[in-house]
Amino acid sequence: MVLDRSSGGHLCMPGTTSILCTMPHIGSALARFPRFLLDQAAWLEVLAATGLLMSYIWWWQGSFTGDFLICLGLFLAISITGHRRRGESARDLGFRLDNFGQSARWVFSFVGPLILLMTVIGLALGLHRELPVPGLLARVILMPLFGVAQEYGLLGFYYRRFQEALPGVWAPILASAAVFAALHAPNTPVMVMTLAISIGACWLYRKASNLWVLGLAHGLLSITTAMFLAKLLILGLKIGSRALR
Repeated sequence: MVLDRSSGGHLCMPGTTSILCTMPHIGSALARFPRFLLDQAAWLEVLAATGLLMSYIWWWQGSFTGDFLICLGLFLAISITGHRRRGESARDLGFRLDNFGQSARWVFSFVGPLILLMTVIGLALGLHRELPVPGLLARVILMPLFGVAQEYGLLGFYYRRFQEALPGVWAPILASAAVFAALHAPNTPVMVMTLAISIGACWLYRKASNLWVLGLAHGLLSITTAMFLAKLLILGLKIGSRALR
């Protein structure tokens, strides 16, 4: 028989299951639980955001007016929670201009030749298509903006949270790229391109943390793909349930 002082002096037999003997241990575990959640916060945020985006892409996209804005608002709520928890400012994330020129030189020293290569391959293999001028102008205006939004999701959220949760250099890069590619399922060509481009974007982000530059590069790559590799995109740019219709 043991006197358990944590249970208010109750006498506890070894191996007993008395509630008075077990309650202090339960209380201790519950006291540690918030700390456990804080330690796992990055994983919880990644799981919450991915579950939200997957459910939207596959289930409730287009089901009611304003569904996109609700999805966007919920995603931003999750991501901003992570930024506040880590004390990350917009500048920390890459929304900055002080390194724009340096970042642009670094990023486009890789992206420029890639765009040229994609253009040459598309023309040589007859994979290109002509876009009507209004459609082309709309893409030129909107794609860079869309690219900034995509790069924020990939780099400002996923990559930074995986950096927090996973060790080393390549594990966060590969995890971020894999999740982002999975969000483009079941469009296999887009998934493969997304995986490759996301790996490159994460690597470049380590050297040039400027989301304006990386978003512009993303937009130009999207335009190049739509114009010069269009025939590879059997499903176009459709993803999720829309790709199966």
